[in-house]
Amino acid sequence: MQPQTSTDKIVEYLQSHPQSSNREIARGIGLGTTAVSSRTSTMASTGMLKRIPMKANGVGPRYAYEVNDLSKPAWKTLSPRINGKINVRGHIPAEPVHAPPPVVPIKPLEDPPAPIEEEPTIEIPRTEPPPTIQETTPQISATLNTLVSSIASVISDAIMAQIHVNLATKTADLAEQVKEDVRTNIDTPTPEALAARVAHAATPPKLRLKSVLIIGLLPAQAGQISQDFSDCFDLRFWKDESMEMLKHACRGADYVISFTSKTGHSAEEMIKSQHVKIIRTPGGMTQLKNKLTSLYCKEK
Repeated sequence: MQPQTSTDKIVEYLQSHPQSSNREIARGIGLGTTAVSSRTSTMASTGMLKRIPMKANGVGPRYAYEVNDLSKPAWKTLSPRINGKINVRGHIPAEPVHAPPPVVPIKPLEDPPAPIEEEPTIEIPRTEPPPTIQETTPQISATLNTLVSSIASVISDAIMAQIHVNLATKTADLAEQVKEDVRTNIDTPTPEALAARVAHAATPPKLRLKSVLIIGLLPAQAGQISQDFSDCFDLRFWKDESMEMLKHACRGADYVISFTSKTGHSAEEMIKSQHVKIIRTPGGMTQLKNKLTSLYCKEK
């Protein structure tokens, strides 16, 4: 007894499970889907199977197959086995019988349509543009200009006369009001108030202290310098704050004293960019006090 081929298995499965897809056939006979798809395509092209479209909405298998009952005797009898396999290529499927085409009755020719009459064109007569108003003569223009000038002169004279009258009235009223305010609001100063005014005028104005910005001091050191030199300078201090604060402090400073050992490169560049006078000191409170003392003697 010869073993069953894949073709025999497909036919046997479809006889008991018609309208099955390639995946269902492959699962039923234990073969791969690719091999079953190739075999069913060949069998459908030779008429052994009937291909039924299934994929109507774009979901699910594309085709289903069933055994072609009309071609079943033909491929079973006309396809002998060669080496235990069915000769598919030797199968000649039966030709389908087509019904004769329906007879279409010939209708008699109708009368040709009547030609469409063209509508008569209506000619619109051309109308001439309305006549333009002629320009005034030079004599009329000169007369109008003279009249306008006379009216303008009369109006301007009347306005100026009214302005003079109103201005004189307002000036007299203002003078009387000023005199009344002077008599009412200005009091004679007392001897004490007069002495206070004289003392205030004799007091010399307070001199502005030079502003000095010191870079790199600790809080305790800054407090000591403020205690010793607060009467001599307007002191400011900066140490490791933001560059924006250093820039703001440099703007109003007359001098900047920088410790070379405590001032970073970025702070040095920021000080230079503000174009202030820089006094550098290598370090030490004694040297800083000497610098401040020399600066005070120089400015004094």
